[in-house]
This record gives sequence, structure tokens and C-alpha cells, in this order.
Amino acid sequence: MDYNSLLLQHLNQDKFLIPSNLKFGIMECAKFNPSYISKWLNQLEELSFDRDITTLLDYKKLLIAATSGPARDFTKQYFTTFTVPFSFLNFKQEFLTHFGGIDYIENFYSLWYNLQQTSDIDQFNTFFYNLYVQAPVPLQETEVKARYLHALKPDLKYKVQALCPENTLSAMKLAQLQQELINNDLLHNHIDENNSFSSQTSHDSNSIHGSNSIPNNESNQSFVGDYHEQQSNPELLHIGYISKLKK
Repeated sequence: MDYNSLLLQHLNQDKFLIPSNLKFGIMECAKFNPSYISKWLNQLEELSFDRDITTLLDYKKLLIAATSGPARDFTKQYFTTFTVPFSFLNFKQEFLTHFGGIDYIENFYSLWYNLQQTSDIDQFNTFFYNLYVQAPVPLQETEVKARYLHALKPDLKYKVQALCPENTLSAMKLAQLQQELINNDLLHNHIDENNSFSSQTSHDSNSIHGSNSIPNNESNQSFVGDYHEQQSNPELLHIGYISKLKK
């Protein structure tokens, strides 16, 4: 029997009965996966907010119906023995400690506080997000943004910080745009080096063969001039990218 069929079977049993407004939401939750415990718990927590779950009984129904096997056994035992007022945060910590172990939590914070960008910005953004959703407890937005900025490569970090991003998502977008600007500068320097080499070669050739060289096309000169004007003024490029960001 597949997971969805098994879940529906439990939903239809009186002892696991859940209000109809929850059934669709629970079906949307990913199947419990020991490798992504925190992400799975966060999905359930978001579902409890979306469905306005407030009573202990509804929390119990939600969590028992959304688990299976050892996870369900733990959840039943938790609701039988817990002595403190119920909170999803407390349940999450107990669940993580039981299934992920202390090592899971320690490993997360070890990665989180020692995180440094070593790949390109797109890969780093993906890695950062995937690590963030595994947090054993909810993280404050200010902390997440500060950790992201601190982990960026120095050339990106100072540029993004200077733009004062409002939140983590804005910082990620600005980091991508700033990386494009850096890449454009590198391309511009490479073109200048090639042009300098070509000019020197042309000068040497004219010295040998006289002044019968073919003149440059005026339209090409104008195009190159416009190109260098834009490249020599990063603010023009920056304004263009920012306008795209705002769209």
C-alpha cells in the first residue's frame, strides 16, 4: 500500500479523525524522510498556521496522522508523557533530538556558523537555502541575513552590504547582480588587454609597411566607443540591473 493510501486509511479511522479542512493540506506534506527532518517539521508547522490549529487535540491529530512507523510511535508517546504546555517548537526539538540525535543539531550549527562561499553565487544561494530550511529551530530574519552576508566572498560582501538589502532574499538577488557586474568588469579588462595588444601589433605593422593600412570602419568605432563608455561607468550597468530587479 502506498503512502497516500495508507494516510487516507488513517484519516478515515475515528481515532485518527482530522477535520476535513486539514486533509488536503496533510496530503500536500512530503512523506517523512529522516534525511530532511527539520524541513518536514517546518512544513507541518506552516500547515498548522495555515489551518489555524490551536488546540492540543488538533495538534495531536495532525501530527499523528502525518507520521508513520517509528515517527508515529514517538509522537503518540510524546503526547502521552509530555508535562510542559504544548508548543510546536518543543515538539520539534524533542523530535529532532530523538531521530536526528544531538549530532544532527551540533552539525547544523557547526555548518551554519562556519559557512563560507567557495562556489559561484548561484550554487552558494542554493546551498544556503537548503541549509537554512534544516534549522532545528526557527531563525530570526536579521540573523539569517547577517549570516548570509558574512559568508559571502569579500568582494561580494562589501558591495552587497553597501546597498543595504532589506532582507535575505534581497541580499541574494543583489549578490547575483553584483557578481554579474564583477564578471562584466573582468570581461572589460580582458577586452582592453586584447585591444592594447592589437594596437601595438598594428603600429608595428604600419612601421614596416608604411601608411597603407585599411582604415577602421566609422560605425565600428562608434559602437566600440559606446561600449567602452558604458563599461567604464559601472553605475550605468548597475542602474540597468537594478531596474530589472524592481520589475
